[in-house]
Amino acid sequence: MKIASVPKEFNDLLNRFRDIFSLRQFHYFRIYVYSLIVLELEQKSVNGISQAWVNPPCRSSLERFLCRPNWEFPKLNRRARRQLISMLSRQR
Repeated sequence: MKIASVPKEFNDLLNRFRDIFSLRQFHYFRIYVYSLIVLELEQKSVNGISQAWVNPPCRSSLERFLCRPNWEFPKLNRRARRQLISMLSRQR
């Protein structure tokens, strides 16, 4: 089964990270995160992710996004932790 797009529910969650990335970087961030969630273990490579999409992302651009990030990892990490803490506190 091929992935056509990121579902709205995930877009709502991922949009919380939008301001950390450029538009192009955010495109690859969404593809990467959603692919990691839904793909089988053996497909979780740049090549596997690219092949899993109906409109495949550029493999070299996805690899560049992952290997040579121009975004601030500490800022992304802090934002992810805040989101997780917020979600967990609402479940109580």
